[in-house]
Amino acid sequence: MKKNAILISLIFFFSISNAQDEWTLLHPIPTINDLIDVHFVSDQKGWAVGTEGTILFTENGGTDWETQHSNPDEAFWSVFFIDEMEGWTVGWSKIYHTTDAGATWEQQDRPNVLGDLRDVFFINQDTGWIVGAYKIILRTTDGGQTWNKIMNTISGDLNFNSVHFVDALHGCAVGDKMTGSNKGIVMTTSDGGLNWDETTPDTEQGYQKVTFTNSGIGWVCGGNGTLYKTMDYGVTWVDVSLSNGGFIDIHFFDDQKGLLIEPSQTRQTTDGGETWSDPVMLPGYKSMRGFGGSNENFGLLVGYAGQMYKTSDAGLNWDQISPDNDYPVNQICFFNQTDGLALNSNAIFNSGDLIRTFDGGNTWETDTLIENGPFYMARIFGSTGYLLNSSAQMMKTTNEGNDWQLLSIPENINHFRDLQFTDNNHGFLCGTDGAFYKTNDGGNTWQDMSLSENYNLSDLYFISENAGWVIDVAEKTILKTTNGGVDWTNTTLGDVYIFQPVSIFFKNEFEGFVTSEEGVLFKSDDGGATWNEFYTFSGGYASQILFTSETEGWYKAATKVYHTMDGGISWSNPQSFGYSMIYSMFFLNNNRGWLGGANGMVATYSSTVGMDEFTTNEPGLNVSPNPCVNQVEIKLSDLNNEMRQIIVYNVLGEQVMQYKNLPGSNQFTLNTSELKNGVFILQVNTDNGKNLVKFIKQ
Repeated sequence: MKKNAILISLIFFFSISNAQDEWTLLHPIPTINDLIDVHFVSDQKGWAVGTEGTILFTENGGTDWETQHSNPDEAFWSVFFIDEMEGWTVGWSKIYHTTDAGATWEQQDRPNVLGDLRDVFFINQDTGWIVGAYKIILRTTDGGQTWNKIMNTISGDLNFNSVHFVDALHGCAVGDKMTGSNKGIVMTTSDGGLNWDETTPDTEQGYQKVTFTNSGIGWVCGGNGTLYKTMDYGVTWVDVSLSNGGFIDIHFFDDQKGLLIEPSQTRQTTDGGETWSDPVMLPGYKSMRGFGGSNENFGLLVGYAGQMYKTSDAGLNWDQISPDNDYPVNQICFFNQTDGLALNSNAIFNSGDLIRTFDGGNTWETDTLIENGPFYMARIFGSTGYLLNSSAQMMKTTNEGNDWQLLSIPENINHFRDLQFTDNNHGFLCGTDGAFYKTNDGGNTWQDMSLSENYNLSDLYFISENAGWVIDVAEKTILKTTNGGVDWTNTTLGDVYIFQPVSIFFKNEFEGFVTSEEGVLFKSDDGGATWNEFYTFSGGYASQILFTSETEGWYKAATKVYHTMDGGISWSNPQSFGYSMIYSMFFLNNNRGWLGGANGMVATYSSTVGMDEFTTNEPGLNVSPNPCVNQVEIKLSDLNNEMRQIIVYNVLGEQVMQYKNLPGSNQFTLNTSELKNGVFILQVNTDNGKNLVKFIKQ
């Protein structure tokens, strides 16, 4: 299929498109980003927006979603559609507009105001309002081609959170204090938003949402059970507050049926707000942020980490339509392209249920067949896998998880912290209180080679049954052995300031890397005798480093993952998955890897254009700089050889750039300025054959 795509593409002289991110989110789908607001124009068509510039679209009531827009440098707090085609979304300092149901979104200019934009509302295609932090009020009468500043009070710390208009003249904006007390504000207008009067019923309460029914009855809600009702467009308010409740949203399907929404529960009214039902709890730990509904008893709740709940009976019952993501995915590992396992625990020393996948990580299920769980450690080396539990037991498989046998391991009250096998027979265990054990028979028996109790051994890496390294977090040292743990030498990271080592990786007996809690990457070229500062990342919490070849490697820390193609000299811009912590990283080979993290996060890297799929007749190809920014220089070492065609693919195997019928030269400058950041595969066809090389665009 890939080769056919290449042949088809030869009819083009030059073509270019944006590449995708290196890592593809497998779970949860459609997003792991926080969703803040949702708007439906019917019980079928709707849009949801949130962090990371997320805009999602559904046309079947939320069953399936299409990502229309994403940008890690943006966040949207509100979305509003006037009909099935035209809508707006706002957040931070951005205003976006669409006239084709979100197929394309164009940014609109805004006046010079200070503060975040938090809500948008339109009465028709021309007239609309935006409110935000520091009492921002913007108004347009031409569909957003021009926005006029009505208000922006930067001397105070009051924010507008919500705005709603009954008609072209009468509207209301509500908000609260940015920090500190629950002080709030309510303002109304009777001239289309040109002038505003404060009508706050209780200045000691914060207000989150305002809405009006079709008959003009208005409501505002907030924390501490705050609920007010108006019959005169907000000029006066009647206190109908409840005894408790942190209300974030309120919606009426008609004059009688409505919903009060809290982060984890809802209340329903069927008598126009005269009475409200007892709270209806959403199952599990949930944190909803917004609600969108139609006038047909249909509505959708959206919230933290992409969670979604749907109702078809005006809130009487709720169905979860987003994947279950209130569990962590830790210690992810794979036997092959499809079969993998992980633990739903948030730390290596915590036990959790074993979860397994048989489709490459797209779907996961709790394993109930493997006995002696729960487990606190999972490791896979080739076709052999190991699971450790708190009862000094290890489950082992040698046939990719089809059969498991029970083995005993030494007692360790605090759980072992790492396990590694260098081959089928030789393995090592390390842990707190200096625990260090070695096996020469595949884990059937273990030899106690522990150090003193002053050591806290957390991470180990062995390249053979004799040569290896282990991190002691207690003394911030890196221990080295050349005789399988009989003798040890130690070094530290730094001289005056001693860095805290976190993880270790060696390419061979000489070249190795250690990550630090401070985000500084250290390298050794003498087998760990000395360590030098090599690169500084933005953070090093829960960091991990590994290399899949001499030049290609990966680094992850906290919520970010980085990629290098030059042995760690330079690293690509990081990719993240919302605010979800990345707990573990595993690579099957240099073309396939997985990440596991918080909120059920599973992502995969797949370089589908493999080097072995093409004939590579000439090794003399140089690409620099790599990573690149705006251009990359391509040179052939053979001066008598000439380039005839250049093709660039993204990691999905899709062609994104092509130059053909080149005039004949042994060097070429490739313009990469229009490519998105990420990894690409460069194919150069010459008189002598073809060559492939990966490069990174930053």
